[in-house]
Amino acid sequence: MVAGGPMSLRSETEHLAFIDALRGWAFLSVLLVHVQTIVVLPRRLAQLAGPANYGVQFFFVISALTLFMSYESRRSRDSRPMAAFFVRRLCRIAPLFWLAVPTYLGFLGTGPRESAPDGIHAGQILSTLLFVHGWYPTAINSVVPGGWSIAVEMTFYLILPFCFSSIRTLGRSVAACLVVFGVSIVISVSAKHLLAGLFPENLLGRFTYYWFPRQVAVFFLGFLLFFLIKRFRGADDAGSLSHERLIRHLPEISVLLLFAMSLVSERLPLAYFWFSAVFVLLALGLSFRPVWWLVNPVTRYIGKVSFSAYITHFMVIESVGRRVVNAFGNTEGGGKHPVVTFAITYVVCCIATVLASSVTYFMIEVPGQNVGRSVIRLLGYGSAPPLVPSGSPSVEL
Repeated sequence: MVAGGPMSLRSETEHLAFIDALRGWAFLSVLLVHVQTIVVLPRRLAQLAGPANYGVQFFFVISALTLFMSYESRRSRDSRPMAAFFVRRLCRIAPLFWLAVPTYLGFLGTGPRESAPDGIHAGQILSTLLFVHGWYPTAINSVVPGGWSIAVEMTFYLILPFCFSSIRTLGRSVAACLVVFGVSIVISVSAKHLLAGLFPENLLGRFTYYWFPRQVAVFFLGFLLFFLIKRFRGADDAGSLSHERLIRHLPEISVLLLFAMSLVSERLPLAYFWFSAVFVLLALGLSFRPVWWLVNPVTRYIGKVSFSAYITHFMVIESVGRRVVNAFGNTEGGGKHPVVTFAITYVVCCIATVLASSVTYFMIEVPGQNVGRSVIRLLGYGSAPPLVPSGSPSVEL
């Protein structure tokens, strides 16, 4: 990236700070949606909270962006960048997720549930441990709540070597995104018709929304974001001033657009993709102007522990959140004051999740990442400086 254009940031640290903050907002969005499973918000408020329904897609966009950034910075240093990449990703994701499997089996049991009408069996557990659970309807989201997104993410890693080598320009990223988006819809619609009758309709509908072929186009929006940031940071032409004026106002424009879209989201076809496209605009704006009300120490720290928070928050909602709601006397509607109940429950769950995820981050995630770095050095795949767990922004997901 060119750092000296009119849109360059004051420092690389400031440039990367927005990434952790965006992860933080992605998690806060996911938490907002899941707290609504135990406290029913009034319809109008729930509608305004519509953008939060796509918090996982926000994670996917940021994941693709950071992986491209990481690859660009390391490919000249690592002797075998692809091998080093897979070691890093496995050691980044697997330790905590593998621990989550027995933990949630013990917490939720193995009985029938919405995502697994016949209960949890050995096949679902094994496929989850191998990260291939995203290819079967009763396994994709049954063993670890929210595990569908981990399945999608890990499958995405398999196509990244091809993406790294073939998508090298902004134009190619746009073309690839449009093609993949169209193909993903065709594949998902076809799969839903082919599997009709084999699974309950609601289960099949969720599966063909959650699975990798449907979500893959969102990652390609992250590639597009990478090249947009690269293009505008290196802008040094006569039109750069007008670009700068527009992009500096993108955070406010994007937030307003997200809330406007939420009013019609129920009637918006393929809303997950269009909301993700607006997330790209928001991230682009924050990469040049990290406004304090979105990028600050709180959102950055939540983003830093966001993977742990994503894994643990389901248990926090069930064990802590329900107790808070029960104190208001109604687990379905939140009592006589559902908005107050929701606000208190959300804040309590957020604090409890951040505390729990801080423990798992430093005790499980950080050691896992350090193991990955040691393996890379041992195998001679490339240089990997030791991890220093601090408040500094991180590039990797």
